[in-house]
Order: sequence, then structure tokens, then C-alpha cells
Amino acid sequence: MNIREQLLGTWHLVSLTYQEDGQNFDFMGENPKGILTYSPDSTMAAQLMSSQRNKFSTHDWTKAPLEEIKEAFISYQAYYGRYEIDIEKKAVLHHIEASLFPNWHLDKVTQIRYFHIDKELLTIFTAPILVLGVERIFKAVWKR
Repeated sequence: MNIREQLLGTWHLVSLTYQEDGQNFDFMGENPKGILTYSPDSTMAAQLMSSQRNKFSTHDWTKAPLEEIKEAFISYQAYYGRYEIDIEKKAVLHHIEASLFPNWHLDKVTQIRYFHIDKELLTIFTAPILVLGVERIFKAVWKR
């Protein structure tokens, strides 16, 4: 089975971490939730969220206090687009078409994801992403 065939399908998030000063940190807390899908027609979609999200104080999300909206935005990431595999770099390129973070699709960003597949586990490392004022490399572990 080639790399593309191994990547195809739906993956569920196991962990999302980054390192700082030699320590691992869970970016979205313990037991984050998420789904990553690669389809045969070269489209992909990713959604990741903290398992410790809080409810809004109102059932009308358009009327929620700004602090609650900020917390909800930070604790959730979603985007989709087209993908291509760079065999030499052992990377999958996510060409963002729409994203919760508008800069990614408005700037037509391509996110580079370095990956390794070991049976039912997909480990992805990001290129540096500016988060919390620091360029960070995230490690996401996904399971089929």
C-alpha cells in the first residue's frame, strides 16, 4: 500500500502537544477531541477541540459575551481544503480553502504537516505556527 492509500480515511485525535523548555504541554487539555479526514478526491478536513469547553451563558451564540466567544474560539480549530503529498519531505500539504481562523483561507495559506504512519497511528508535526505569541511546533497523534 502506498503512502497516499495509507493516509486516506478518517482519523480521530488522541493528543495535541507542543514542547517548551523541554517539557510537553497539552495544548487543548487532556483528551482533546478531533477528526481528520483525507478523501480520495484530494480534499481534507480537520476539526480539533478541547474536551474541557464551557457552555455559553446564553443559547443565542450571537449574543454571547466576548470573553466566552474568545474562549470558544481558542478551544476549537477547524479548516478544510485540498491536500497533496510531498514524498521527499514526508509531508502532506494542506491548501486551506476555509478556516475558523480567517487568515488561513483569506491569505490562501498552505499548512505543512510532516507525518509518520505506524499501523493505526498517524503522527503529525506542524511547521512552526505562531500561537500565544511564540512560534510552536505541534505534535498531533491520530488513530484510525
